[in-house]
Amino acid sequence: MPEDQTRHRQRSYDAFLAPMEVAWFGKWRRRILKDLEGTVLDIGSGTGINLRYYPGNVDCVTVLDPDSDNLSFLEKKAERWGYGTNSGRCLNTQMGAGEELPFPSHSFDVVVSTLILCTVKDPVKVISEGARVLKKGGKFIFMEHQLPRKGPQAAIFNLISPVWHAPSGCNLNRNTEKMIRSNKKLKEIESFRGGPLLGYPFFIGSFEKK
Repeated sequence: MPEDQTRHRQRSYDAFLAPMEVAWFGKWRRRILKDLEGTVLDIGSGTGINLRYYPGNVDCVTVLDPDSDNLSFLEKKAERWGYGTNSGRCLNTQMGAGEELPFPSHSFDVVVSTLILCTVKDPVKVISEGARVLKKGGKFIFMEHQLPRKGPQAAIFNLISPVWHAPSGCNLNRNTEKMIRSNKKLKEIESFRGGPLLGYPFFIGSFEKK
């Protein structure tokens, strides 16, 4: 894809999310990312919006994405938040998929997964891989879309999910919270559900590796 078309796609994605960032996502990101420290792995980083919320106690952020164009766009965008310059904050970029993280076990103090488990092929494997590369006592942070818990809203999400998936790649009807909780290596620190309507279809939480 030509570079100008790629940038247009990425800017369009940011513009699409902008109203939701203002209404909900931004405050959730601040809440779950504000106290992090050490080394961070950001899985499926996309256009890199999490970078603006990582506090100064974070030593280095490694962002992983399967799309090289996303990573190139992210590096340029990150400069405005003080990353990547000679005297700026540490930022590493790595191509790869969440199902097969290209890092040794016990590599990071924090692993972050925001709005990716609805799109990956195998979310359970992504959670398992994230736990693998996390140090003992490290934090696994989630902000994820999921099937609403209420029956009528869930029925609507199941109905429209195939149509929604075609252009977006997002599955509206995954039981994401259940998948996260089923990982025996993770212990919940805090969690909450959010969203304006339709049964609060977002799960936000912080877990610790046992």
